[in-house]
Amino acid sequence: MSFVSRYTKEIPPAIDWAPLYLAADLTVTEAIAVWRDYFQARLIDPPSPLPPISCAVVIRDQTLVGLLPDWQLAAALWTDQFPATDSIESLCIIVNSPLLIDNLPPFSDLITAFNQHSPAILPIWDGKERRWGLLSIGNLVRQVNLGQVWQKLSLRTVALPDGLLSNTTTVKNLGQQCFQHQLSAIPLLTASGSANPSGSVSLRCLSLNDYLIQSDIEPQEIIAADHSGISDACWMKQSYYQARQLLNRQNHDYVLVTDANGELYGWVSPQQWIYSLQPEALLTALQDIVNVSVQDKNLKSWEGKGLIGVSRKPKKPS
Repeated sequence: MSFVSRYTKEIPPAIDWAPLYLAADLTVTEAIAVWRDYFQARLIDPPSPLPPISCAVVIRDQTLVGLLPDWQLAAALWTDQFPATDSIESLCIIVNSPLLIDNLPPFSDLITAFNQHSPAILPIWDGKERRWGLLSIGNLVRQVNLGQVWQKLSLRTVALPDGLLSNTTTVKNLGQQCFQHQLSAIPLLTASGSANPSGSVSLRCLSLNDYLIQSDIEPQEIIAADHSGISDACWMKQSYYQARQLLNRQNHDYVLVTDANGELYGWVSPQQWIYSLQPEALLTALQDIVNVSVQDKNLKSWEGKGLIGVSRKPKKPS
């Protein structure tokens, strides 16, 4: 069976059908130029309510070669990991199991597929429209509103801020950290100054794409001053449901978690949302809580619905 949940304006569709396409023979320099044009256009005129997925589809003759996340491009742009003249085919992450829109298995298999791929993004092929889409675990968490279940689960598990940035962070530091931790955004801590005598810090989120799409950024430029806004954060004693509501209002695939005084514990990621429940519990919650259609046959029309599924026996698109 396949699970397809309807969504409203508040819950975006799970699949982004407007990913960035990159030809496999592009050099790193050429790919970065295309990346900038693509994301600058999306910032001006967003085509969907989805937050932009920071990953590109690398193809050759409509055949998937792999996925190229932005932290790989950052490593090529701001570090010495890759020569700028290298083909992006040598940088992309190989994904051997593209998903087929017309062959969807159980939800639990989808979770297993996410756990096997480091970008936590899976490519989906629509044979009828002959196009690729991207399904991220973050979009899946946004899509599935397990409010009654996650309301009972507190934020007990958070990722330690290993990639935490400081006031002296440069663009090159950001690129190195994103590459090392395979993240598209990393928290920055800045001293809150005399206005806060408790000595707590201000939490700011540095998004890699904010710098990747700009052409005049110097690698050694200090970037703390560029972000004056304070990121929203959940308290440690709040629930996954409250953190998910915050996730829906931002473009990052994690939520900062603090104590009541604003001290950073870490962040909760989409993987930790999924890990907080067993697949069987998720399936039960989907049936009992979300408005779910259960279909035994192949999906013929998915327009207007958020799709949740993964191919049981993936095959190459014709």
